[in-house]
Amino acid sequence: MNIICITGDTGAIGSGLIDKLLNFNDCKIYGCSKSKTKLSKKNYFHAIIDTTNKKKVRNWFDKVYQKEKKIDVLICLSGTTLGGNLVYNFSDDEFNNSISSTLKSTFICNREVLKYFIKSKGGSIINISSISAKKYLVGSAVYSSSKSAITTFTKILAKENINFNINANVILPMYIQNQETKKRGITWKKNILSMQDKKQNGKIDQFVNLVRFLSDKNNKLITGQELSIGTIL
Repeated sequence: MNIICITGDTGAIGSGLIDKLLNFNDCKIYGCSKSKTKLSKKNYFHAIIDTTNKKKVRNWFDKVYQKEKKIDVLICLSGTTLGGNLVYNFSDDEFNNSISSTLKSTFICNREVLKYFIKSKGGSIINISSISAKKYLVGSAVYSSSKSAITTFTKILAKENINFNINANVILPMYIQNQETKKRGITWKKNILSMQDKKQNGKIDQFVNLVRFLSDKNNKLITGQELSIGTIL
């Protein structure tokens, strides 16, 4: 049984991903975020953690490892959602929060899980970027920069750990309609769809299928890659 750790698990994509993954009955999922979860599922365990705090992240991974004796997959979903502020309207606090919750969180979680992957000589890391980092959407300078940095970080991490049979890849999701994205309105949706080559709503199933493919233990050669859903990179 795969032991999967997911950060940012209370968001719409995170909870949808967990719900679908558990239907396959081949994994246990340990999720974390800053808030409580509404999801109650067999083989799903939630913790309230600030993933920018290295001590709390380290303690979380350690508890999972002590209980399961292994960790197979890390999926990093933590981070701010795409905002719409132009650079001259962006405050220092907004900048620090965006970079910290997105890039710093990914860095800390990747770094801390590596010691378990290196010990077991295998593992899969899946970090989440955004197509906004490729399409230069006006109003997304800070968000897109942090997501672009995640891609570069992941590719170098993949190279550094290739001899340990550790895969690290990046997914750039397409627009997935859910309760969270509906709240952002029609204009926001049109802006996102305008960046996609396939002008349609994505489904969580498409995201899940890609996650399962990348985290499959038989996938030994695909690492350091950007994979987009609905957009040609």
